[in-house]
Amino acid sequence: MRKTVELLAPARDADIGRSAILAGADAVYIGANSFGARKSAANTLEDIAGLCGFAHRYGAKIYAALNTILTDSELERATALAWNLYDAGVDAFIIQDFGLASSDLPPIPIHASTQCHIDCLEKALLAQAAGFSTIVLARELSVGEIARISKSVSADIECFVHGALCVCYSGQCYLSYAIGARSGNRGECAQPCRMKYLLKDSRGENVLGGKPRHWLSLKDMDRHEYLRQMLDAGVRSFKIEGRLKDASYVKNVVSYYSRALDGAIAGSELSRASAGKSCAPFEPDLQKTFSRGFTPYHILGTQAGCASFDSPKSKGKFLFKTRCASRGEVEYPKDTPLLAGDGLFIEPPGGEPFGVRVQSAANGVAKLGFGKSIPNIAAQSSVWRNLDAAFEKSLKSECSRRIPADIAIAENDSQYVFSMRIDFCGSTAEVFKHISKKDVAPAENPSTARERIAGALSKLGDTEFSASSVDLDGVAEVPFLRASEINAVRRALVEQMRGWISEIYSFRKASYEKPQIGTLDDAVLRAIPADWRANVLNKKAAEFYDSLGIKISQPAPESGKVPLGGLRVMKTKHCILRELGLCKKVSKEHLNEPLILESDECVLRLGFDCARCGMDVYFLRRK
Repeated sequence: MRKTVELLAPARDADIGRSAILAGADAVYIGANSFGARKSAANTLEDIAGLCGFAHRYGAKIYAALNTILTDSELERATALAWNLYDAGVDAFIIQDFGLASSDLPPIPIHASTQCHIDCLEKALLAQAAGFSTIVLARELSVGEIARISKSVSADIECFVHGALCVCYSGQCYLSYAIGARSGNRGECAQPCRMKYLLKDSRGENVLGGKPRHWLSLKDMDRHEYLRQMLDAGVRSFKIEGRLKDASYVKNVVSYYSRALDGAIAGSELSRASAGKSCAPFEPDLQKTFSRGFTPYHILGTQAGCASFDSPKSKGKFLFKTRCASRGEVEYPKDTPLLAGDGLFIEPPGGEPFGVRVQSAANGVAKLGFGKSIPNIAAQSSVWRNLDAAFEKSLKSECSRRIPADIAIAENDSQYVFSMRIDFCGSTAEVFKHISKKDVAPAENPSTARERIAGALSKLGDTEFSASSVDLDGVAEVPFLRASEINAVRRALVEQMRGWISEIYSFRKASYEKPQIGTLDDAVLRAIPADWRANVLNKKAAEFYDSLGIKISQPAPESGKVPLGGLRVMKTKHCILRELGLCKKVSKEHLNEPLILESDECVLRLGFDCARCGMDVYFLRRK
């Protein structure tokens, strides 16, 4: 059986989805017009259908995100939408709600959303029992933890490798809902983790200088150096975060990871899940598009260096430190050229970071545009480039992606036989076009005719194919063919090949068998939370749990029946004490509990779980 790996890319809309496919994605996940966990990234059925048709030419897949928790009144509409998406051609659904997962869905795979909070083997077995063929594991897990789960389940393992990090375990964040009734599990998160907070002690006194900081904000994930370890741990789908990101971001990151994944599987028995080779008109560079700085985020075990306390904004690529104080301009090293239009992120020592555009740059001096106010730039300020104007310009061009094809001409007693052969996702396809010898005459100049035919047949540039070879050695007498006749043959071969690919997709889709709901042993059942943290918002989800022997004691907080005051609204792997070098397990100096985070919107209490090497956030009150 062919063993494949998949690079899974985000798409805010269908155009970005096409760009992701061309940049090398094996699959794309996208939201429909409702019930996706990114309300501002909705798309019509018509747009999704067009994207599916485009992706399937390369054997790439489209996954529709239906990953919010649903009320009873929404469940029927979500199921109807799933059938419409199935008719549009999608290849799988990404689902959080177990009520939807156990509904009358179309016969295609369902994938467990990151919102399912699969951070242990027991929850992986629960998702598998619910019929999920692919499960995405929590970002917080190490390769060792991933490997232990992978060896114990038959479902495919998917993990995030790049993009923004939620400070909370996905699916277990209720802070946005507690503050303003905007639920992350309903696709409405207000991102309170990116806000500024004062850190206070139990007496209400400010600690650590009393400066408001972004205590819950994390850097972005980058695991391109760990793909081989993740493959060895059993990961088969590598997911890039970013359904709200623009086309430039998606092109750059997908192109970079596509190359990295090809390198990671080189020499192994693994192959990419889709067909074709991508070529980028730019040199991909992860530091040249949006990032808050990068962290591999505990992939090799718990470690510090994940936080972005000073700013939740994009930093980009570090360039230099200013030598002296100035106003409205900076001196820069001549081996680090700046251009008008570049965006800079400036971090003064001990001051507030800010962003600015370069107005002009020459002879080592860049004049900066600040609008009405022109702040002073302190000496030893760190200067980062978070918008590279020249690089952004190069990203305006699309990547190209081609499936190599071998084209040949042979003959028998009565016909010339033109053929086109490709390897496509583990299958070999060959199509033919015949021309009767009675309809053509031998070429008067065989060598010239040979070159002309080979050149015309290889002109596949406006298709998804490229001619890796054109073989005319199978003919004794080269026929004389007009340019229009050769072009007609080439078009016929391309259309036949597209028809074969479409038939392959239809056959595979028709042969899919939906897994049956499984069973779980008592040890697993005891480890599954059965209260409001199970995020059950409809009767069908409760019935699913009940069928496994799990009695849900409380509905999801979004029901309005669970007051969150005093409850844990965030479970995190992030720990402020660890980031500050004050971890209670390794340092004699640490801040005494309880610690309080206070913003203009709310007051929170922190709990430090040293056994789990993490931190819990409890909601006290709105301001």
